[in-house]
Amino acid sequence: MQRSGKGFSALLILLFISSCLSGGGKVALKKASTLQFKGVRDKIKNVQPEFELCYLTAIRKRKIFYGKLLLTVVIDRMGRVREMIWKPEPPAVFKKCAEDVVKRIDFGKLPDEVRIEVPLKFSLEMEEIR
Repeated sequence: MQRSGKGFSALLILLFISSCLSGGGKVALKKASTLQFKGVRDKIKNVQPEFELCYLTAIRKRKIFYGKLLLTVVIDRMGRVREMIWKPEPPAVFKKCAEDVVKRIDFGKLPDEVRIEVPLKFSLEMEEIR
C-alpha cells in the first residue's frame, strides 16, 4: 500500500474498490457448509459501498492511500467478529470505520468458527476539474 501526498484541491478523485469476494477470498471452515460460507461472504460483499464511504472519509482527512489490503475476519460460532487482521495496516481513520462496518454485520449462528480473507484493492484515478 502506498500513500499519496496532499494537494488535491483542483482534482476530482475517482475511487475504485475491487474485492475478490465475487468468487475468491480464502476461507477456513471446519464444519460449516459451502452454503454458510457463501452467506458470510455475501454479507461482507453487501457492505462494500460502506467500505467506499470509509475510503472517501479517509481521503477527506488527507489520509490518501492506494494499493492492496488483505483483511482477515474471524467470526465465532455465535456470529460475532472475534478478530480482524490487516496486512498491511491501513490509516487509522479508514481502519476504524471499516472495522465498525464489519462488526455491525449480523452473521447469525455458525456451526464453527469462520476465518475469511477479504482482499481489497484501492486505486485513484485523477482528472482535472474544469
